[in-house]
Amino acid sequence: RITQETVNLGILDGLEVMYLDGLESPQSFRLVSSAGTRAIAYRTALGKAILAYLPAEERESVITLFAFQAYTPHTIASADELRNELERVRAQEYAIDDEESVIGVRCLAAPVLNPTRTAVAAVSISGPVARMADGKIEEFSRAARAAAREITERLRATG
Repeated sequence: RITQETVNLGILDGLEVMYLDGLESPQSFRLVSSAGTRAIAYRTALGKAILAYLPAEERESVITLFAFQAYTPHTIASADELRNELERVRAQEYAIDDEESVIGVRCLAAPVLNPTRTAVAAVSISGPVARMADGKIEEFSRAARAAAREITERLRATG
C-alpha cells in the first residue's frame, strides 16, 4: 500500500523462485504475478535476495548448477558476475532486478531471515522503471527491507 506497486513473497525451490503470494499494484499499468509462478532465481530480485543469505556452501552449490542465459541485455551472464552481485546484496541488504527479467521492469527485494540469518523467503516490490526510477531506489529498498524485517519478526514470535 505504501509503494503503490506490486509486492510479492517468494521462496527458493531448486534453481527457481516460487511466488507464494502477492499484492497487485492499484496502478492501471502494473505487474501481475500469481501464487505458484516460477522464475529462474539468478535473474530475479527475490532469487538474489535469498541466494545472498544462504550458507556459503549451499549458495555455491546452487550457483554452479545455473546454465546462465541472457533473457535481456541486462541479465547476469556468469557465475562470477552472480557471486559479485550477491556480495553487493549482502552489503546493501537488498537485491535489485534492473530489467534483467523483463525490459522496462525493475524489482527490489529483501530477505526474510531465520534466527541463524539464513534466508527462508524474500519480499519484493516490482514496477515499471519509469515509476521506480533511480532516485526512488532508496525509498523502495527501505520499504522492502521493512516488510522483510516485519515478517522475520513475526516468524520468530510464532516459533
